[in-house]
Amino acid sequence: PPRSTLFPYTTLFRSALTQVFTDGLDFYGSIAVNVLGTECTPNEVKEKFPKDRKVAKEIGLSILYGIGAQKLSSIIKKRTGRIFSKEQCARIIKDYFTAYPKLEQFRKYVINKIENGEILRSYYGRQFRIDPAKSFSTGTNTIIQSTASDACLFSQLQVATELNNLGIAAELVALIHDEVIYQCNPEDAKEV
Repeated sequence: PPRSTLFPYTTLFRSALTQVFTDGLDFYGSIAVNVLGTECTPNEVKEKFPKDRKVAKEIGLSILYGIGAQKLSSIIKKRTGRIFSKEQCARIIKDYFTAYPKLEQFRKYVINKIENGEILRSYYGRQFRIDPAKSFSTGTNTIIQSTASDACLFSQLQVATELNNLGIAAELVALIHDEVIYQCNPEDAKEV
């Protein structure tokens, strides 16, 4: 289905990430270069500096959803074994939004809508009213995750049509985050 014309965040969110993806760059590698100062190209980070990429992934997944410096420090230590002080993490958060200013604008826009009692809408039009007390921790996450979920679900309608056109019998068994599991005859597995 076409996206909702009521989804006002597209320009803010898309323009922040478009360059990374249109240039074929590793997003987490890009964070490592732009925020951590890793000295290589974004697409070389995974191979040359895997620990930096792991930290960058934690940064990318945590900051946008509202994590603070102390919690970021704790998560990086727990998941990567690397130690960053609260002050270093505060700087990382600042540098992240300096490197990706449209993401900060997107985040502030969503929080402002929630705090003004407005309804949030996902890209596909799903509506949410979020408690203003949870605007910082929940708002951005809700929009991103619900849009991703809808996109995954709608893509399976296209998959079903394509499988039908190919005459392949395959049953959708489960959708789990960004993974899709189908059951089919072994000879059709590669195509499915």
